[in-house]
Amino acid sequence: MSVVDAGLPPVHGFIDRDGRLVDAGPRLDDLNTRAGGALGEPFAVPQVAVLARLAQRLGITVARHVQVADGPDELELWVRADPVEEGVRLELGGWKLRAPWTPPVDPAR
Repeated sequence: MSVVDAGLPPVHGFIDRDGRLVDAGPRLDDLNTRAGGALGEPFAVPQVAVLARLAQRLGITVARHVQVADGPDELELWVRADPVEEGVRLELGGWKLRAPWTPPVDPAR
């Protein structure tokens, strides 16, 4: 099985109140590392970090599909962000690899 496989179980993580990723399953940790982050540092995947901040600010669970860059590829993820007193619990599932968008080729050019 690929690391990017919609059939794999969800990955869990935890972002503290200051936006630092303090706990992450291996696939989430790898994605965050490829985005330039590390455990104990600010979470480096912007699309997921925004959902975590929104859940924390509103005090409600936020769940959305997001597309994130992963090197030259894109991933479609289902993200659930649950606010708790210490920060935000994350659950990421789906993990569908998508080809990145490329502009159409204009033969007249």
